[in-house]
Amino acid sequence: MNLAATPTLRSADLDALPLFPLPQVVLFPGTALPLHVFEPRYRALAEYCLESGSALALPQIRPGHEAEHLGAPPLLRVAGVGAIVHHERLPENRLGLVLRGLGRVEIALEHPTTAAYRTARVILLGEPLPDPARASADLAAIRDCLRLLARRVPNLSDALLSAVNSVDDPGIVADRLASVLFRAPTQRQALLECVDVNVRLRKVVERLGGLAAGTVRPSDGVN
Repeated sequence: MNLAATPTLRSADLDALPLFPLPQVVLFPGTALPLHVFEPRYRALAEYCLESGSALALPQIRPGHEAEHLGAPPLLRVAGVGAIVHHERLPENRLGLVLRGLGRVEIALEHPTTAAYRTARVILLGEPLPDPARASADLAAIRDCLRLLARRVPNLSDALLSAVNSVDDPGIVADRLASVLFRAPTQRQALLECVDVNVRLRKVVERLGGLAAGTVRPSDGVN
């Protein structure tokens, strides 16, 4: 397993960002996503990123077009952008990758295909500063729910605590917990598209509150 340096998102990458379309997959900022790459075009994409240090985007294939994944299916416009932080060369010319989410991007213009894979000019989506009082109250509610869950669902609580351990940024807390708590691709995409940190925190608090109260089963939300 080869480890990359601490990833960064370079402004130059945004002009022609490689696209790795996947059905029902969402990469949240601040989270890790393992991938097993075997298609030739995506091996070429990964090799380009490894050689150049470029980031890549993982847009979802538009629902209803999943069967077109071997071609050029239409894509949802907002995607997670990430960098390869680990890679492993496997037998039969396959690659094992781990991506680290770096942010949210909107596909502004897809370029004519000149390589084996698709590329696009993207816009990095910024986040307005959250309301500090609301964020502080929601973070306190999250901690309270996690304490309750520690007694009722220990394994789940451990997974949630590991997702937010030593994290102070409320946006990253919301994204990491969302990546664990929400399973449905439509829910995950909606949270990815939401740049309002306070809204994302509130959704996480509601889901955790349901788990703590027993009105939501762990299997309903946790991957």
